[in-house]
Amino acid sequence: MEKTDRILVAGARGLVGSAIVRHLKREGYLNILAPTSDEVDLTNQQATTRYMHHHQPEFIFIAAAKVGGIWANNTCPAEFCYINLMIQSNLIHSAYETGAKKLLFLGSSCIYPKDCEIPIRESSLLTGPLEPTNEAYALAKIIGVKMCEYYRRQYGCDFISAMPTNTYGPHDNYDLRLAHMLPSLIHKFHLAKTKNEKVVSIWGTGNPRRELVYVDDVASACVFLMQEYSDHKPINIGTGEDYSIREIAEEIKKTVGFTGELCFDASKPDGVFRKVMDVTRIHTMGWKHEISLHQGISNAYRWFEENYDSLMMHPIYRKKPFFLKSKRIAGAIKKFLINPRIANKSLDDPETTIINREIIESKPFLKKLYIYYYSDFIEAEKSLESLSGISLELGSGGGFLKKILPSVVTSDVALFPGTDRVENATKLSFRDGELRAIYMSGVLHHIGKAKEFFREAERCLAPGGKIVMMEPHMSFFGRIFFKIFHYEANDMRTLRWDFPQTGPLSGANTALPYLIFDRDRNIFQKEFKKLVIEKRRYHTFLAYALSGGVGFRHSCPGWLFLPVLVFEKMLSPFMRKYLGTMQTIVLKRTG
Repeated sequence: MEKTDRILVAGARGLVGSAIVRHLKREGYLNILAPTSDEVDLTNQQATTRYMHHHQPEFIFIAAAKVGGIWANNTCPAEFCYINLMIQSNLIHSAYETGAKKLLFLGSSCIYPKDCEIPIRESSLLTGPLEPTNEAYALAKIIGVKMCEYYRRQYGCDFISAMPTNTYGPHDNYDLRLAHMLPSLIHKFHLAKTKNEKVVSIWGTGNPRRELVYVDDVASACVFLMQEYSDHKPINIGTGEDYSIREIAEEIKKTVGFTGELCFDASKPDGVFRKVMDVTRIHTMGWKHEISLHQGISNAYRWFEENYDSLMMHPIYRKKPFFLKSKRIAGAIKKFLINPRIANKSLDDPETTIINREIIESKPFLKKLYIYYYSDFIEAEKSLESLSGISLELGSGGGFLKKILPSVVTSDVALFPGTDRVENATKLSFRDGELRAIYMSGVLHHIGKAKEFFREAERCLAPGGKIVMMEPHMSFFGRIFFKIFHYEANDMRTLRWDFPQTGPLSGANTALPYLIFDRDRNIFQKEFKKLVIEKRRYHTFLAYALSGGVGFRHSCPGWLFLPVLVFEKMLSPFMRKYLGTMQTIVLKRTG
């Protein structure tokens, strides 16, 4: 591999991919291709093929993958299997078509059988059943390993595969629900320290043992193997050392500076009891890790702290107006207003969604406001009685529409109490024309790829079906309210509808409905000709602010809701549009 060779790093924004890019740059490689998902969707065969034929990479590192911990793997096995199969299949086949000189596919230590001999040798692959909690991910990775072997056998391609053990470090996923064990614990201990909590609860008994390798060591191993290794057999990357989860937690606790106690929840699964790799082969070749667990955790936490603002899932103020620029004043207002039950809670923590629903149920004024919002869904259901099909609610986790419209199928990105199924708004699992309605309460502005959602909605809705959305309204008063007092981001200047999402529930732009249906209305109508804007109703001038929402502790008494609603309805349509903070948008699917 020469310094001027074209080198593709797939997954360059991720944990391992970004480390490979850093390593290559340090070594002086000059022609590194590191496309983002906006530049090429690796799950799309045509897009991947087009990119590969255009750029003709000579050396390819496949570090792109959908990854997650036990909870994520258990909840979304189909997604883990499908996405990883598509990424690796598209890249491996395109590499063969374009004549790439060499390809390194990164698998995972989870591909080995659950009960194989420790330390785990490469020869253990496919000798027994897999760990059920991540079987879907493991099966997809095994296919990738075998594809490299088969393309080498049939076509003579120099495709190799490597199995890194549990990897951690900068650019990891620190989401509390979807992350692997170590980054999740770093985030959890950090929050516990900032909130002065006395106890941190950890899944399982704490007795299982895990091998961990710092990501910069994995990157150096990958480059080493690309230069020195050529064989059909996969090769392990690791340290050959393991620690109990209790020992790892204690090390993180010490590094973070948390002074409370650890509580291990034995009712939650442990996963595989012990997993440590046999790294004899790569050691014999001359590579060995350099970074200790202590140093690695220190590096990872330092990066987490330095990037915490960008990783924060629930910031109270993204942009401070002139009278909130003082940190002391802003901090005091935040402390006074924020609901203590969700303070510093991650939006991606499943507990947050459950707490949100409990808050709605416990605040009579807020609950009545939600029932008022649901009235538009009830009206739509009545208008669609003659149309067959399924009525689907997206983002149901925090609400209670099911209690009011039992026939509606409720969904969210994960199974919460009261939800019927898991759905991804940009990849709906329904057949063409199977839906008659899609209901969304405060969901659209959380969808990072709105165009993909509208394409899916256009496909799944039957002619005559409707999308009914309750969303923020950027009126004169709404702009002030959402910029100053709301905890979610508000960017009216962006030229794009897309925005980054740090997790399935986090990430938002409350100005998104304005961008789509006001500023870019002509673009929307041109691109989605079958989705006609049937109705827009502006409302909720005072009611939302008085309710306190789920984010703030205050709320007016329930009996005050009706007088406030009557007052708002007395306003002229012009005043409701000028002052309202919320709007109902109804789109109708034409034939």
